[in-house]
Amino acid sequence: MSLYEFIFGKPSMTSDYIGSHGEFDRNDEDRANCEDMFGMRAQDHDADIEEHYGWENKLNYDSDGYGDEEDW
Repeated sequence: MSLYEFIFGKPSMTSDYIGSHGEFDRNDEDRANCEDMFGMRAQDHDADIEEHYGWENKLNYDSDGYGDEEDW
């Protein structure tokens, strides 16, 4: 144990990230939702993804450009 760790305690690598799993896990979850929505729209173009996934995920879907990839 170093003097720094003795005085200030052991630094935590996850204390700088959002939540218990970190920002990267949150981004992975958002991307997985967007890919699921894209697949849903590929199966049925008239599907209401906002009703199924909620407006926040729909906003992520539109802002991340997944709607731009739809060639209908």
